[in-house]
Formats: sequence, C-alpha cells, structure tokens
Amino acid sequence: MKLRHLPKTIFRFLYTLHFFAVFASVAILFYLWGLLTLGHKNRKGWCYLSMKALGVIFYLSNLKISISGLENLPEGPALLTGNHQSFIDGFIVLFATRIPFIAITAPIKLAASAGSFYLVLGAWFRRMGYFAIARDELEEAFYDYSVPRGAVVCKSVDALKRGETILIFPEGKREPKRHLLPFYTGAARIALESKVPVVSVILKNLDHFFPVGSKTLIPCRISIEIQKPVLLHEKFEDPVSATKYLEEMMERHLPRSYDSKVAVVPSSKKRGAFFDLDGTLTRLNISKLMVKQYLWKHPTPTALSRFGKFKLEAPFMRHLVFFREYARLLSGFSPKALQEGLLDYLKQNKKMVFYEEMLELLKKHRERGDEVFVITEEPEALISSIEEFLGVPHFATKLEIKHGVFTGKIMGPINKDKRKREILEELANKHGLDLPQSFAYGNSWQDLDMLKAVGHPTLINPPRSLVAHAKNLGIRIVH
Repeated sequence: MKLRHLPKTIFRFLYTLHFFAVFASVAILFYLWGLLTLGHKNRKGWCYLSMKALGVIFYLSNLKISISGLENLPEGPALLTGNHQSFIDGFIVLFATRIPFIAITAPIKLAASAGSFYLVLGAWFRRMGYFAIARDELEEAFYDYSVPRGAVVCKSVDALKRGETILIFPEGKREPKRHLLPFYTGAARIALESKVPVVSVILKNLDHFFPVGSKTLIPCRISIEIQKPVLLHEKFEDPVSATKYLEEMMERHLPRSYDSKVAVVPSSKKRGAFFDLDGTLTRLNISKLMVKQYLWKHPTPTALSRFGKFKLEAPFMRHLVFFREYARLLSGFSPKALQEGLLDYLKQNKKMVFYEEMLELLKKHRERGDEVFVITEEPEALISSIEEFLGVPHFATKLEIKHGVFTGKIMGPINKDKRKREILEELANKHGLDLPQSFAYGNSWQDLDMLKAVGHPTLINPPRSLVAHAKNLGIRIVH
C-alpha cells in the first residue's frame, strides 16, 4: 500500500466499523421493540417499523440517498423490479418507496453463511413476510423451507391479487462486477399472469458503497430512480420477449459500463451437471476408505508398515507429489481386493460416507433431465463400486494394471485442474450440452478450472484460502 493512500484506507475502515455498528445496534433495538409491540404476525407493521429503523441508520451513518420518480408509483398493487447491486437493496427500495411490499429473496441460510450481519437481515425478512425462492436444484436440495421455482409465480400472483406489492430482482443474485446480469423470466411471468403494472427501480452507486471483494465501505451518494409503470400484458404474450424488454429498459438508465448479455432464454441444448467426488459428494476420501477396509481384513505387517509410513509423510507432500506417491503405494495391490465389500458398506453407511443434500441434488438434476457426470481425481479402477452405487458415469485418473494388480504407474494426466475442464468440455461436445446453462460442483483449488467452464459453478465447503478468490469470480459458496 502506498503511503498517500493510507489516510483514505483508515477513513474507510473506521467508517465501515461505524456503519455496521450502527446498523446492528439500531436493527436489534428496533427488532426487540417490534417483538414487544407488534408480535409475530403483523407483517405491514414490521415493514413500517423497518422504515423508521432505516431512517435512523441512514441518518447516523450519514448515508445520502437521492430519490426521484416517486410520482410514478401506482396506488394499487404493483410488481417492483430492480437491479441487484448489494445485500441491502431491498431495504433501500423499501426506504425510498415507503411501500410495505413483499420481497422475493434468496434462501436466507445462503446469506447467513456470510456472517452475522446477514443474520440480522434474515430476522427482519421473516417478520416482514418476505419469502425465499429456490433458484436452482442446489437450493431446492439444501433449503427445503424455500419456495420451489414452480410455485413462486402462483404464490406471487396470489399476493398481488390480495392487493400486496411484490419486489423482485430479476437478475436472481447480486451483480459481481458492476455489470447487469442476464434476467430470469420469473418477473415477466408474474406480471403477465397477474396483469399488474411493473415499475422498474434503478439503483445506482450501491455497488460503489458495497464494493465486491472489499471488506470496507466507500461513503458515497446513493441514487434511486423510479420509472413509469408498464403494463407488460398489453405489450407481450410470451415471458421471454417481456423479459428482454425489462432488461433493456433497465440497461438504458444505467451507466454504459452496465452492458448485459441477452435475457435468460430456454436453451435448445441440454444442460450438464458435473460433480467432483471426494469432499463434494462424499464426506470421506474414497481411496482412504478402501485402504482402511482392506487393512482391517488383511492386516499384514508389510502392508501396515507401507501405509503407516505414507500416512505420516502425506501431510508434508505437495498435492501432485501426494498422488504420485499414492499410486506407487498401491503397487502390487489388486483393485478387486481393495473394493471387496465396498458396495455393501456404502449401502449400509450412506449417511456417513455421503452428504445427503448432495445426493438429493444429484437426484434432482437427473429428474430434470440433465446429463450428470462425476469427474474425479480418484483412480479409475477403484471407483466402479461408487459408480454402480450412484448410477452416474465417472471419469477418473487411470493407473496401470498388469496381471490384475497395480504397477504404481499413472497412465496419462491426473484428473485435476485443467484436465478436469478438458474432460468437461469433451463431454459437453459429445452430448450437446449448453455449458453457460450447466452446473458444476467442487470443493478445492483443483476443481476451479472445471467450475469456471460453466454458467452455474458452486463450491461445497471450500478451504478458507479459496473463499475470497471464489467470491471475486462470482462462484457460489455453500458451507
């Protein structure tokens, strides 16, 4: 850091501490007051209390907000749509419009994993009647309290017909790098079916106030522009065209740098779902499990000595060296002997070996008609039982086998890093898969190239060293 930037850095750090201290203390105090005066079911009362709390928070933190276009807000129910720049966008829109709307959010537990700040938001969201939508198969599998994608339109239309106003962010998630993301068609489908006016709320500078990848805030003036209402059902019949219109209208009022891709359009190609094995689908390392089972049944002094020595040295080995030494360690052992009884063990100990949510996720992808594959670093000859158990094709590292036993040699590249991506792309070409619409799941640095090849990447329980880098790449993280 250059010395001339030090005063600015110190100021931002102190302002960040001040803002979050004010936000947390005021939010908690008003929340406790709400519990005493409003109870649990007064949704609109909680919304109005939130407006008062936000006024105090913004005043004490000196956050300047300019609002234009309030006259464009209709008196009756409406569908508010906005661009998604930060984690407090919903509160900013609430403060600006003064409408006790129902917001459609991501599952709260996803946000909660990022820190206690989001737990405070989640508590308010529940009281204000906001509901979480499962945006894809992963969220359907992990967050069973969320509204399924197939039901969110009906739930929203019912609320609009009761006279409520709905807020939705068509991008589906926060913009990672000051670019408008492709819109989902859900907002358009809600508007077409409910026939209520759609009001675009343009948020500016919240991405500057909450910079992506930074832990400090940058004080600035927030701008809110409320556009004239539009009756989409009078202009369009299909949700794709209506979604493109909403996206283009939003883009016209944002800086030129906010260029977007086309709206999310159903692809004519199939989707793929690519899974890593160890640490992603399984809690345990499969090779270690097989070796442990083998040594329990065949505790010969030679085998115990070889594997014991390897276990002591393994923590000090680099990843590539580890796999090569492990391949040498297997020399002389039969793949069939190592897998003996493994299938029965997996059936009896499924919950101990696998993450149940990940098995449910794999199942949901198959039910959707996605092509599902496992791409793993594990030796190919050792995972036939796993492949049979999951019923999913596996692509693994090849070890040389002669006369029914391992020779200790690796045949070809190890399935890690770029090799995983190459296999993924080969499978996509072979099966006609649309990679921008496909999914990949991993847990380590060795999976990063594979994750970056698809439109919907997710890290499962990654190491701390990978978290910040993954966030900057826009990769979803689930703990």
